[in-house]
Amino acid sequence: MPQRMPTNPEWIPGRRYTRVEDIEVGRLTDFELTYGDLLFACRFQARRGADRIFVMLRSSRNASFAPIPVFYDDCTPEEMNGHILHLCDPTLFFDEELEAGAFYGTREHDAVSGLIKIVEKIASLLGLDRTRIVYWAPSAAAMGAAMAAIRSGAIGVLVNPFLDAINMNRSYVARTIAAIFGATSAQELAAGFPMRTRVAVALAAAQALGIRPKLLIVQNTMDLWFFRRQFVQFCHQHSLPLRGGWDSAREIMSMIYSDRSGHAPETPEVRARILREALPQMIEEMSASASAPKAVIEVNLSTTGRIVYSVPPGVSAVRLVSDVATYAHDARTLGAAIAAIRVDGETVSLADPSLHRGFYDLEREGARTWRWTDGNAEVPVLEYGKGKSLEIEVAALASDDGSDPWSHELSPPSSKAG
Repeated sequence: MPQRMPTNPEWIPGRRYTRVEDIEVGRLTDFELTYGDLLFACRFQARRGADRIFVMLRSSRNASFAPIPVFYDDCTPEEMNGHILHLCDPTLFFDEELEAGAFYGTREHDAVSGLIKIVEKIASLLGLDRTRIVYWAPSAAAMGAAMAAIRSGAIGVLVNPFLDAINMNRSYVARTIAAIFGATSAQELAAGFPMRTRVAVALAAAQALGIRPKLLIVQNTMDLWFFRRQFVQFCHQHSLPLRGGWDSAREIMSMIYSDRSGHAPETPEVRARILREALPQMIEEMSASASAPKAVIEVNLSTTGRIVYSVPPGVSAVRLVSDVATYAHDARTLGAAIAAIRVDGETVSLADPSLHRGFYDLEREGARTWRWTDGNAEVPVLEYGKGKSLEIEVAALASDDGSDPWSHELSPPSSKAG
């Protein structure tokens, strides 16, 4: 594991945290979070009454002149009309000659995972949901902004971005993979860590799970190397207009400009254009999508025991589907006997009144309780939290062997609820 370097002695954070849940923010706050072997240096700037937060990422520095941490801090809350959270790439702390880190983290710890947790904690303190989170970054840091937006279903503004390690400058990749990952080539790095190093791969994986981020790719046409090797190839992959516009699904937008600064952050004029033209559309469409009716998905219960499901974003309920059986002494059609339900790791009482669709009444035998389903029962996961995971303990399946499961333990027939 690479050794982390000390921070600039002039960097004096107001608070140092070791747990995300302990983070607090004031109007102007400098703080650090230790996340595994990663160190996140953060600067928060509040704007009264703001309804969005901009997460400004920086991942590059002049190794000779810029001590770490470094921030992408040439903007103000007033200019952006929102709260601002600045973060320095924790990867930079692992090699004094590393000039860009792309928010890779280390082999053991993924920097984007820690980044998302910090941002979502602060957003929750501000009363903001993911539709009001905008990850914004240039160059290598845009890899982190893209990955965070993709995984969490937020908005990403990527300026002259680094989008694929395989297409990156060899000397840069060689330095990064040698110092941080110990890999031997860009191909090995991309193959071993595709969800950290290839935006197209991460985007496809998220879309397969029903996650729908919004990405804005902003490219200077006079930044020739990035224009040809990153922007053009990404646009071709996603049928994105090279001269600016949306893809067919309205999930990715391209924007171009021409400036002699070459490979650099956006100019003030381009930033104003993003804030005026592109961002309002993206926030409006994200908000509309979030308020749309939520989907219900089905899972098939075919075995007994503990079963864990990862619930895609946008799903409000999970329908538990199973084969059914009927028995001479019981008027009910029985599916599965559910002994426990947990959502996001928290136990849901089997007696909870929200469990009324497809569940029969609660039954008890000594210390053991269960509820039979009718083969098509619904668990409203969003009523118990964020609904990201669902854990079910199936005690018995009525159709398992054609005989009556627990026949000597079943309560007398009861009326079906729902």
